Amino acid sequence: MIANAVLHRSYLDSSSIQVSIYDDRVEVDSPGMLYDGLRVEDALTGKSKCRNKAIAEAFYYMKIIEGWGTGLPRLYSQCKAMNLPEPKFVEFGDGIKVTVYRKTGSEWVIETTQSTQFSTRSDEKHSLSDTEIKIIDAMKANSSVSQSQLARQLEMNVNAVKYYVRSLSKRKLIARQGNNRSGEWIVLI
Repeated sequence: MIANAVLHRSYLDSSSIQVSIYDDRVEVDSPGMLYDGLRVEDALTGKSKCRNKAIAEAFYYMKIIEGWGTGLPRLYSQCKAMNLPEPKFVEFGDGIKVTVYRKTGSEWVIETTQSTQFSTRSDEKHSLSDTEIKIIDAMKANSSVSQSQLARQLEMNVNAVKYYVRSLSKRKLIARQGNNRSGEWIVLI
C-alpha cells in the first residue's frame, strides 16, 4: 500500500503520504486522485495509468513492484488469503485513502463482506474473489485458454491475470496439464 502510494501520488501537491495504524485497520492517505480518468473499479482489474514513470522503473528495478497493474489485485488476493475483509478505497477532496482491516482478538471489528466459498476437502475452504471466479469459469469453459486470451476476454491487464493464475496455482485450485504454454487447465475445485 505504501509503495503504491509513493508510486502513484501527485508530487504537485506538497502534502505528505500519511500512514495511520489503528487497532482494527491500517489507512494510507495519498495526495492526488486516481490518474488520467482511471476508476477504482478499473484499477482492481489490473488496469494502470502511471503518473510517475521514473519512480515505477526504479521500483521495478529494485523489485519493490512486480509490474504495472499488479499492486491492487495482489492486495485484494492477500487480504482474501488471510481471511480479511476487502480493502476499502475512498477518493476524497484531492486524494485517495486505502483502508485494510485487520482482526482484533477473535472477532472482526467491522462486518466482513460475504464471499463465495468453495470446498475441495471437507476440512479446507477457499474464499475466491470475483476475479478469481471469472478466471476459473473461463478455464472451465475453455481448458486450453491462454493467459493473454483470458486478459482480453476479461478485459484485464495480462500481468494481473498472470498474478491471479499464479495465486490460484499456488493454492492448488488450478493446475496446468501438459506443456506450460499449450497444455490444458485443470480446475481442482
